[in-house]
Amino acid sequence: MYFSSGSTARKITRVGATAMLLALAATVGAIAAAEEVAQLALAQPAVTPASENSTLWLRLAQDQKIAFSGQINYDNQGGKGGAMMYPAPSFAGFLVAVATHGALSTAQRSREQDAMRTRADKILTNYQPLLDQFTPSELATISLTMMTRPDKRLIGDTSSQIGPHDITIEAQPHFIITQDQRAIILENAISILVAGNPTPYHTQIRVVSDDVGPDAFPKSWTDDQGRKLKDASGRLLATSLELALDTMQLTGKEDIPQKTLRFQEGGKERIERGQLVRDDCDRIFFKSLRDELISAPKKNSNCANAK
Repeated sequence: MYFSSGSTARKITRVGATAMLLALAATVGAIAAAEEVAQLALAQPAVTPASENSTLWLRLAQDQKIAFSGQINYDNQGGKGGAMMYPAPSFAGFLVAVATHGALSTAQRSREQDAMRTRADKILTNYQPLLDQFTPSELATISLTMMTRPDKRLIGDTSSQIGPHDITIEAQPHFIITQDQRAIILENAISILVAGNPTPYHTQIRVVSDDVGPDAFPKSWTDDQGRKLKDASGRLLATSLELALDTMQLTGKEDIPQKTLRFQEGGKERIERGQLVRDDCDRIFFKSLRDELISAPKKNSNCANAK
């Protein structure tokens, strides 16, 4: 961009500086707003726990299929790019060029994400006949039988009688099969309403199943009408619900130090930073930097030494 007049150049410089300051102010404001929202989320009021004798009511969407997908491999994701030169006969033209480039980049990333999802979901081909017959009601029934609470019930299509001291849980489970087919991962958005508390407790819990080893897949998951896959899915859902009930009182307690944690996802080892909430002999339960609660198996179980 060329300007022959020195005064014009100074004006353009001032305009550019002003625009940069306004953009910076907007960014700072957005960050402050995001931090405020995060603090409010962390500062959810502690939920008063219900009695152990309370009935637990579970609600899953009965009119939808259970969500299953293949695990996306982000390790080889693109993102290469160099500096972009913007042809701009004027400052206004420069802004238009930047906006256009941003829109094109967003569209490109969206296409890449769609392509990655399509590739990842190819792993479901051999499982689809089984998954098509796996209903939310069957999943909920399996899960409730695996929970330790004595009184659990499923809310069906008709309204059930919920007592004044009962607990209602709404869950939106999404299951992910790892590409090596050695584990299933559950991502579950959970809302818990305890009778007498007007505000529900919301949380996001991720549970990774144990590594089943290098077996003959998909046959090992689909034999006996898919009993192994169904039981594993029900166990993951039960674990996520019990962890959500256990951690309602942890809301707002952010004094746990962060540390580097290692865990298994199928045949691969993963590393994340987070706050360790519980360290069992075979699993860890922690809060990630994304504010997500994660339960995952350790690479080397030491349960034999713990007995």
